[in-house]
Amino acid sequence: MVLLPTDGIDRSENQHHVDILTGSGHGRCRHARRRSRGRCAGLGHRAAAGHIVVPDLAHRLHSEAAFAKLCGACPIPASSGKTNRHRLNRGGGRRANNALFHIVLVRLRHHPPTRAYIERRRAEGRTIREIVRCLKRYVTREVYTAITNPPADLPTGPQLRELRTDRHINLATVANHFATTPTDISRIERGLTHDTHLARRIRDRLLAT
Repeated sequence: MVLLPTDGIDRSENQHHVDILTGSGHGRCRHARRRSRGRCAGLGHRAAAGHIVVPDLAHRLHSEAAFAKLCGACPIPASSGKTNRHRLNRGGGRRANNALFHIVLVRLRHHPPTRAYIERRRAEGRTIREIVRCLKRYVTREVYTAITNPPADLPTGPQLRELRTDRHINLATVANHFATTPTDISRIERGLTHDTHLARRIRDRLLAT
């Protein structure tokens, strides 16, 4: 599984992977101050939308470093003499790279550990551009971990359907309880719609029945 910008992918699939990255099932974007509670601090729906699944490129995502290269987040060595430095990598997927930059901007404003890191690096003589590049590389590691290790407790559609049918509960009953429609519940069970928040609520309710 590779997250790269592309077009023509089913929107429900896109939302599913956005939910995995953000640790949320809501379609609404949360306030930036609350994003640090998710899987990756600063990664809201706007930034996660910059990464779309491209299954046919899975063979290219063999490591975290490969993912960083695909996103253009791996700095290029540009040392000279006794000066050891790196320059900006202008390759890779620019939409994914922009998403990483957006995450860093949110952290600069609302993430205390990131702000402490910036102060430490500036004391070492690093420029703000160099620090941002380092942060983008660090965020890439977190995003890669979120991609390759989705939530273990995320219920699948068939699992929800099995829980419901085993308890002889119809779609209308479940839909009424969660103030939605039987069609919406059916689409979740068939994997046509992905809403991790609602799926977890349905599973917990069925297990408690």
